[in-house]
This record gives sequence, C-alpha cells and structure tokens, in this order.
Amino acid sequence: MELTPEEKHRIYLEEKARVEAQARVQAERQAVDKAAGLAAKQAREQRRLRIWGPIIVGILILFIWSISTSDPSRQSPSSSPPSSSSESNKPSSPSCDLPAAEKIVDRAFASGLLTEVRKLQIYVGPAWHELPLHAKENLDTMVQCVAMKGGDGRIMLSYHDGRTGKQIATSTYKFKME
Repeated sequence: MELTPEEKHRIYLEEKARVEAQARVQAERQAVDKAAGLAAKQAREQRRLRIWGPIIVGILILFIWSISTSDPSRQSPSSSPPSSSSESNKPSSPSCDLPAAEKIVDRAFASGLLTEVRKLQIYVGPAWHELPLHAKENLDTMVQCVAMKGGDGRIMLSYHDGRTGKQIATSTYKFKME
C-alpha cells in the first residue's frame, strides 16, 4: 500500500508536532529540576549559615573578651594603690588570684589558644601567634599562677607550637619569645 503525497505530508507534520511537543516537555522538566536544585542548594547554604554563623561570632566574641580582660593597659589606674615600703623591694608582679586564673586558663583552652599540656610543656594553637606580646605575658602569668596553685614563685615552662611541636617561648623568671 502506497501513501499519497498528501498523506505523507500529513504524517510528516504530525511527527514534527510530536517531536516539538516532546522537546517542550523535556525543556520544562529540566527548568523545573534546575529551579528545584537551586532552591535546595540555597536552603542548604542558609541552614549552614544559621548553624555556623552564631558559633563563629560567639567564638570571636569570647576570644576578644578574653584578650581584653587580660590586657594590662585596660585596667583602671586606681585598681592597685602603691604598696608599703616593705613590699617595694619585691619585683612588681600581678597578684595571683587562683580562681580567676583558672577561669582564664580554661577559656584559653576552650578557645584554642592553648591546646595541650605535657609535663611542663604547653602547646599552643594558631590563635596564639596573633596575640600581642603583652597578652602572651599576661596569659603566662595566669598559667604560672595555676601551675603554682596560687602560691608565690615561678616554674620553668616552655611553650610549643601545637602543629609543629617547635619551641616558641620559655618562661622562668620572665616570659621570653624564642
């Protein structure tokens, strides 16, 4: 059975319309899938920001607060009046308030400033390297206070980089960077 040219043309037009309709449906599906994928990606990003944003901000606030509380330049000048003449022969060093020192040292461990203690070696985290010298000296004073359990005197401590293990500071009579 042979088809007439009109029938062939009609079949061709029907097939062409069917192929175009399939292409339109497939394009619509891809557009919907792409929009759904983009919406899911945005939802994941928002969820990630809602979780990590406050945590990072909290850590930064805690870190800044701990540095500012150990900074001697921020202490009021009336906080320690001049001592009597019997105490003037002693070298000037901050008094050791053991509970306060323990809190500061605990915060230093929690924030990653200090990472580990092995015998008389203290391992520090990356944030340690960003501290100014006076903040490191103040933290050393607090660590010495905790190590001496509130008593007078100092012991020899060495500070090491927590990643490389290299010694970066010592503390005997005075804190000294290597």
